[in-house]
Amino acid sequence: MVGVLTLVLGCIPHLESPDGGVPQDWLPPENSWPSAEPPAGLVGEGWFEGDVVPDVRGLDRYGDEVSLWQFYGQPVVLDVSHVWCRPCQDLAAKLPGLEEDFPEANFVTLLVTDIEGEPSDPQDCADWADAFGLHSPVITDPELSSEPIVVTNSYPYAVLIDPDLTVWLDQVESPLTRMDDALEDWLR
Repeated sequence: MVGVLTLVLGCIPHLESPDGGVPQDWLPPENSWPSAEPPAGLVGEGWFEGDVVPDVRGLDRYGDEVSLWQFYGQPVVLDVSHVWCRPCQDLAAKLPGLEEDFPEANFVTLLVTDIEGEPSDPQDCADWADAFGLHSPVITDPELSSEPIVVTNSYPYAVLIDPDLTVWLDQVESPLTRMDDALEDWLR
């Protein structure tokens, strides 16, 4: 069975690795979400095809820290969305259906929110998850990190990340309509 993590980012046009691309010991966050330790010495390179993604961290809807790298070994769908963006809301509403369409993928949905350039709090994350029926990690980025992952101003913006934390596809244009096709191609 293949597991897929869907990382949904609300209102975050960019994120960065706190280590700036320098290898360091990875410390697992304390939370109840699935976790696997990435290989020692892993270095985040960037957000383009073939790059190892930086370790994105934020607080989930329960106030616990969550790390992108804790999902090493699972495919990750990283979705960057704005809370106020209608197509982003439409994609968030579609994610539970994608989980049903691809049960073998075992989706986990992770939402990082900020509201109009201001950091959100765990309650904002809980509100988004509740509004769209998301049962997976939902996180905020309290530092409003600065490494760009969105190379266009088109939202929502999706990145497909392989289990080894390398980018398989660095953007899925119009993910609301293309996500099914991209996931089918990716999971083959």
